[in-house]
Amino acid sequence: MSETTDEIYCIEYAERLSDGIKKILENRFDIALVDLNLPDSIGLDTISFIVKKDINIPLIILTGLDDLSIATKSLSEGTQDYLVKGQFDDKTLKRSIRYAIERKKLEVEKRQFEHELNDLKNKYQFLSFHDSLTGLYNRMYFDEEIKRINSDIKRFKPLTIISIDINNLKDTNDMLGHEQGDILIIETAKILSSFIRKTDILARIGGDEFCAVLPNTELAIANKRKKELKERIKACNSQNAIIKINIAIGIASTQEDESTDVYGVIKKSNERMYINKKLLKSKRKN
Repeated sequence: MSETTDEIYCIEYAERLSDGIKKILENRFDIALVDLNLPDSIGLDTISFIVKKDINIPLIILTGLDDLSIATKSLSEGTQDYLVKGQFDDKTLKRSIRYAIERKKLEVEKRQFEHELNDLKNKYQFLSFHDSLTGLYNRMYFDEEIKRINSDIKRFKPLTIISIDINNLKDTNDMLGHEQGDILIIETAKILSSFIRKTDILARIGGDEFCAVLPNTELAIANKRKKELKERIKACNSQNAIIKINIAIGIASTQEDESTDVYGVIKKSNERMYINKKLLKSKRKN
């Protein structure tokens, strides 16, 4: 049924549900009046079939007195109103049509609002635990995970920590600008991410600092991945004439001291990273 001006309605009639569905899909109707007693569909099965077809049109149910309870239940199934056959006049029908169209409009707006609200919640949740520049986990998430791992460290042993620091971020910011500095951070994060398993945790914990937590990983395996990482960076730098990735790395593991906790391993990996950073800096000067 489609509405024209002055509340004049153009009506299309279908005897069977299948024919009605076909007409709805092929045309643009404002509303559908559906009998619950059709040759090919009876009762709430009619509504279920229409809803499954994802037909986004207001529905008014036409029912007999003996199935009034079914009509009432149909409202929770996706219809907007119901009328008892033989107990409504033109005025009641027109009012029901107007209300059904308005209810459907409000339902659509409500679903859209809920969808947008859910998207915002997901986005907020993502941003609360992720770094906005790189998409990696942030310091807050990292600290929470370290607490969790430390509380049950035996389950994660051997546990290896890799501390990473970008050596040339300040120089890049000073000489090329902060936009290029951001690109350096992003590209570094991409390369680091390519070496991380689903069970690992990689976080940007500071402006130029990253930390990778590798549960159930032996020190020898971590050192092998460190070597592969350096080779990947070397290959990346050979293809980029402007921005060169230069990082310092420190690695530590519970294998070196079984009595230490996660915080002790992080401290040792940081110490080794800073030693590596000083060594690389002195090499550049020479």
